[in-house]
Amino acid sequence: MFDNPVFFALAVFIPVMIWLKYSKKRRLYIPYSNVSNLKGLKDSFRVKLNKLMPFLYLLMLVLLIVSIAGPRTPVSFSKRNKDVVDIELLVDVSTSMRAIDLSENNNKLNRLESAKIALKEFIKKRPDDRLGLIAFAALPYNLSPLTLDHDWLLSQVERLKTGMLEDGTAIGSAISSAISRLKNSDAKSKIIVLLTDGSNNAGKIDPVKAAEAAKTLGIKIYTIGAGSNGVALVPVYDVFGDLRYVKQRVVLNDKALRLIANITNGKYFRATDLKRMKEIYDEIDKMERTKVKEEIYFEYEKHYKIFALLACMLILIMSFFNLSKAGKLP
Repeated sequence: MFDNPVFFALAVFIPVMIWLKYSKKRRLYIPYSNVSNLKGLKDSFRVKLNKLMPFLYLLMLVLLIVSIAGPRTPVSFSKRNKDVVDIELLVDVSTSMRAIDLSENNNKLNRLESAKIALKEFIKKRPDDRLGLIAFAALPYNLSPLTLDHDWLLSQVERLKTGMLEDGTAIGSAISSAISRLKNSDAKSKIIVLLTDGSNNAGKIDPVKAAEAAKTLGIKIYTIGAGSNGVALVPVYDVFGDLRYVKQRVVLNDKALRLIANITNGKYFRATDLKRMKEIYDEIDKMERTKVKEEIYFEYEKHYKIFALLACMLILIMSFFNLSKAGKLP
């Protein structure tokens, strides 16, 4: 690759220049009556070098033209710009999340255990995004700030357990807590993913008002209702300390969760088993992808100096030879 390949047009003049310099008509001849006595003489080094002069002259012209054309080699660089997404994950840890109705096959899992499995898979799929984790029941509790340290985040997901907070379901307070952590973010997209199995029955903040505040700040909320329809089995210990399962009526407020999502241009989902829970987080993952823009640009390493240097060396060699031949050098 060359900076100025147009200079290669000068190559058409090379044959003319060689002819002008080394044509037989331009050579000087010394008359000598009998050359038979000279036939046995071997060519001296100077004579041999003289025969090479046209080729050295040709090589010198070629090197000069190549140097002027500006040989170069590209060195590529890439720059990756990421439009990252900041996501706050809100997880209900009230005692109703102990219900055994999101199990998979014969493996009995309560709602929270199923949510933790789906959450971990979701986190692992988003290595470029900052994610935070808030557990809530009667009040919110920040388990992890927005972070790229997803190993740390996964360890905090493992800490989630029912009964870790005063019982209740403060959906409005949880959303408000997430907003306070996202409002100063400069991320391209700001998302809240709220998972609960109940209705707002605690806290002083109305979930609808909290959703309207999120919309004002450009924060989108996806809501997930966890639990089957009708009744669910909940593990309890009797007075003798034995584990029993009792039926509990599901009081999930789909209408309120759908309204919260709609206000912020988000979406409401209903998870009735672990498979569906995973599918929901997969859908959210696909809808809120991090956009990576890769710009490739080139810088060039120039090599004209080496060609110019070689040409100069040939000029010096030919000049030295011509001066020597003319008797100006010993």
